[in-house]
Amino acid sequence: MDEVVKFSLPVVLAILAWWLKLAREQSTVGRAIYSEIMALTEITGHRHFLQDLRVRAQLYRNDPSTPAEEYRISVADHYCRVYAGNIQNIGCLDAEQAALIVRFYQLADSVVRDISEGGRLYQGTNDPSAYEESALLLEHALQVAEDLKRLRERQSNERWSRRFWRAIT
Repeated sequence: MDEVVKFSLPVVLAILAWWLKLAREQSTVGRAIYSEIMALTEITGHRHFLQDLRVRAQLYRNDPSTPAEEYRISVADHYCRVYAGNIQNIGCLDAEQAALIVRFYQLADSVVRDISEGGRLYQGTNDPSAYEESALLLEHALQVAEDLKRLRERQSNERWSRRFWRAIT
């Protein structure tokens, strides 16, 4: 019996240390990326980007003869620096959270490409479908951010045993 304890105790302690390290990494990476996503959605809301895209789409749909205007928004290259800096750690997050995070950034990047140099809105168009498509992608990104928020709230209310089970499976 003494030998069982002697050999199993280090194994149990190693598993516990691994789980604590994984939980800390998951928590830190998840919180950082989540904070960045929430900041981006807040900025998007305060600057009314989604509403502006919809208004322009409606304007061009109602009067196709309206001359095309450039739709340019200066987006810094580092708008997703937390995500980019932690891309190698996405795998330590649970699958559902990782999928939402990657989906958010893919949708957001698509909109950024449209309004940045070389994008079709940046170059100027009076095609309402171009504005509608960007608005739809931005709306989906904002919905994914809300889904992520609900997921994190649900997970934060889980019992420690459930979180442990999720971490090891």
